[in-house]
Amino acid sequence: MNENIGESAASISVMLAILGVSEAEYIRTQEIAFAVLRENGTKCKFIRTAIERDPGDSNVYVQMGVFASSSKVIEMECELAVRLNNALCDWHADKLIFAFTPL
Repeated sequence: MNENIGESAASISVMLAILGVSEAEYIRTQEIAFAVLRENGTKCKFIRTAIERDPGDSNVYVQMGVFASSSKVIEMECELAVRLNNALCDWHADKLIFAFTPL
């Protein structure tokens, strides 16, 4: 797997802190995402974490490129959303945007 950080780790950490998202929550979202991929037999090619450059958009985006069809990606994203909601009582779904991208 190739990890491509779209921003410096320091700027991601600063933005997460500004948004009130803990580093533990950030790490936990990735752990849960990898669990969903593993359980669905789906491989990940890359992870890209970025901060949107639009001044009106202050979110952190995590994109995982996966070897799956679009319909499978939608199914896994729904599963991920449910798991994140169940695992993280204060999950910041509106600030930490997680997406699988089919390759």
